[in-house]
Amino acid sequence: MKRRDQVLSVCEAGLALFCSGLSRFSDQPRDVLVVSIHPGRSTRLALALLAAGASHRMVETQLLVLTPRAQLPSGLDGIDAGRAAALLTAGVR
Repeated sequence: MKRRDQVLSVCEAGLALFCSGLSRFSDQPRDVLVVSIHPGRSTRLALALLAAGASHRMVETQLLVLTPRAQLPSGLDGIDAGRAAALLTAGVR
């Protein structure tokens, strides 16, 4: 498993390191990402994971680990890391 994948896995890294790593690799503020872990914010979390370079399968796994009852966001299949980063940047402003 690559180091990035380890950090982006909440089961491997633990919640605090996961949030810090996700912030580093997605170029998003850590406090914003911590809020995105809460139920109802799964689309932002999914976009951050994609922007950080996580595979679509890893995104799905992390969302289910963090919010098991959440409905997975639809339409993520066509979004790559660059597009996810652009959507996040547009949403922060």
